[in-house]
Amino acid sequence: ETVILKCLEKNPARRYGSAGDLAEELRRYLRGASILARPPTAFERARRWAGRQRTALAAAVAAVLLTAGAAFALYVAGNRGREAPPSPASAPAAPAVSDEARREASKRMEAGKRAFEFAGKAFRLSAEPGARRKHLLTALEAFEAACESDPERAEAFIEKGRVLATLARTEDALASFTRALEINPDLSDAYYGRIQILQDRYLVSWLLLDPEISKRTRERIEEDLAKIEAAGVKPEMAHLARGFLHYLHAQYPRALKEVESALGENPAFPDALALRATVRLILGKQKSMPPARDVLEAALADYDRALEFSGGETSLRSARVEVLLDLGRREEAEAEADAVVAELPDRPTSYFLRAHLKRSRRDEAGALADLDKA
Repeated sequence: ETVILKCLEKNPARRYGSAGDLAEELRRYLRGASILARPPTAFERARRWAGRQRTALAAAVAAVLLTAGAAFALYVAGNRGREAPPSPASAPAAPAVSDEARREASKRMEAGKRAFEFAGKAFRLSAEPGARRKHLLTALEAFEAACESDPERAEAFIEKGRVLATLARTEDALASFTRALEINPDLSDAYYGRIQILQDRYLVSWLLLDPEISKRTRERIEEDLAKIEAAGVKPEMAHLARGFLHYLHAQYPRALKEVESALGENPAFPDALALRATVRLILGKQKSMPPARDVLEAALADYDRALEFSGGETSLRSARVEVLLDLGRREEAEAEADAVVAELPDRPTSYFLRAHLKRSRRDEAGALADLDKA
């Protein structure tokens, strides 16, 4: 099989140089000796798959990852000013923290939140390269100091996790969210942050055709979603959690019904708007490619409303790219994709998105460069 695949390589430079080279390779195989050809690596399989499957890659990027970033980071962002509830009485007693240490932690928390807010505005308001990252690092330093001053303040670990996730330090972010849940296992904010990171892992494992990792990751996401629903959150959050579970199982009509219920509770709920847009696109693509224009325009309107209510969340801007492309607004789509890469240069999925866009205009070299970067 490996020999045949080498013969069928699209790039002539990767095939056997001549019939004589192929004959010699076959003789090696028949003798039981080592052959020169090598099977493709997981990365090479993913890259070739991405080149062949324009529609599937678009659905993966726009429907799996981008919705997660939009539909779950936003809830945390909207609640970041709220102190975490006290730990349950059953939790083991933590070492006493002095009043002075608590005051210092509170001071650091406020400084971190201000820096994080400035980071959210920096990309839209400042042309200075690296301005957003500078604010993020300032926020991270403040939240780390808060965690050190008051090691039992769950909110500090949640905020630290959010900054780490934005900086693409996903494993550190996952550890920070998990630490918050060790302090208080009833924090839906921490579960949402962890889900966002697990969604990245789910997409990458799916692209690399690793069903075992995909299955384990999805099970972890489902567990966290179930815990959110059990935590007694607001009705719109419960509907959204159920909707996302249906979405993970490709039960799109049921997911749409739950999302509509969430929007019935809160019409200005950006999380639900983003998920509704994505589910509508998937259902539309099952009927035609690209979806009908009215489906595209309705999805774009939902993404735009979610952007308005979220303050310009980057993942939502990413989700708009595919819709703009299908609407024939290529220049806007390319500008948006470049902006996402500029804002999140350390996130692999930023490059997956742009690679798909380049592939759609036959820029194979540019698409492969972005996939290599990812």
